[in-house]
Amino acid sequence: ARHQCLYLVRLHAHEFLAQNGDKQWLLGLDYAPPKLKSLVEVNNIPAHRPWLITKQHIENLCRGNDAWSLSEVMQALLIITHFHSLCSFINGCGIALEIDQGGATNRPTSSSGDESE
Repeated sequence: ARHQCLYLVRLHAHEFLAQNGDKQWLLGLDYAPPKLKSLVEVNNIPAHRPWLITKQHIENLCRGNDAWSLSEVMQALLIITHFHSLCSFINGCGIALEIDQGGATNRPTSSSGDESE
């Protein structure tokens, strides 16, 4: 949702529920387990400036009551990075939800305001 890629969010939400995922988790971060909530800050960084992730971010995830193992952190970062790049690809291709999914059949590729194109 950070990239406003509703197509991908809905696709993954549908698949999550198809695999018997907890419906509550889709209601927002308040409903997610604390361990997953700890990824919020690290998720926001690659969305816009991935070069700002530091060793300290990784160490913070590996400490505390809901600590991640280093391999879990690396896997989570790989998934986050893949998701962000896929959102950019989908938005760049103009892919959007179909009308029956609450979207439109295409996205405008230009903001010229010329309706005749």
